[in-house]
Amino acid sequence: MLLTDRKKKLTTFYYKCSKASTYFCPGSIKKLRNGTVVIIKPHEGHVSEQNISQQLVHNFCDILKRRASTENISLRSLYDEESRRHVVAAGLYPWSTAESLMRHARRRSLPRLPNSLLDLATLFDNGKLNNVS
Repeated sequence: MLLTDRKKKLTTFYYKCSKASTYFCPGSIKKLRNGTVVIIKPHEGHVSEQNISQQLVHNFCDILKRRASTENISLRSLYDEESRRHVVAAGLYPWSTAESLMRHARRRSLPRLPNSLLDLATLFDNGKLNNVS
């Protein structure tokens, strides 16, 4: 909800939606001197930019999780490739934050380590490790 200063009246500040001219949004508020915000008219006809950013980051995270669990290249390389495709989302969700998410997704996709080489051979013979190379 980005608002622009519309007019000043003694101790009350009035604001209108910054997208009013683009989306014909009547959204407006007044801010009293004590800091109380009163909604005069709610937003209509457009999605707030915060929801769009959250959706971009959510989609970006889903792509990172899927690729981390299915592909066998370094996580940093995966992140770099996707960050070139999704520049805005990568700016909102940096590598330092994405690393733990991607490590967790990869760890969940891999089978548990067997206790001995005999157990490992049994897993290969039973065909349970076909996707691991």
